Amino acid sequence: MHSQGRQGSHYKVELLPFGSGVAGSSSGKIVERLSPDDALEGVELLARSCRIMYESEGVIHFIDQETMEEVECTVDSLEGGETSLKMITEDMDVIIQSLEDDPSRVVSVKLPLSGVYRVQHTDPSPSMVSNEGRGMYSFCDFGCPF
Repeated sequence: MHSQGRQGSHYKVELLPFGSGVAGSSSGKIVERLSPDDALEGVELLARSCRIMYESEGVIHFIDQETMEEVECTVDSLEGGETSLKMITEDMDVIIQSLEDDPSRVVSVKLPLSGVYRVQHTDPSPSMVSNEGRGMYSFCDFGCPF
């Protein structure tokens, strides 16, 4: 956000720390006000395709498909956090971004934009169960719609 006021022109930015060691170990945003003369140092990220091996005690273990090395990161570094962990399947490719000069420091884990999942069980919708013939579905005696 850019604003001008009594103190002159400045930019207000919210920064997320990488943490020390494993991504996500530090939490909380850092809010800074920068003047137009301030400079920020860019960070080069390394992106690599990996597959999940297993998750244990909040640490996810992946295997790099190119080098066959094991990569570890915390659940916090997943896009969407712990909720997204339930969406990862064994055959799913994820993109792990880490610092280029230190590949062991994982910054983020990006999940695919889409996936194919199988629904194991779901309850019927309330409108189909209790619509008493007023809705768009009618049922024959043995439950087949027509």
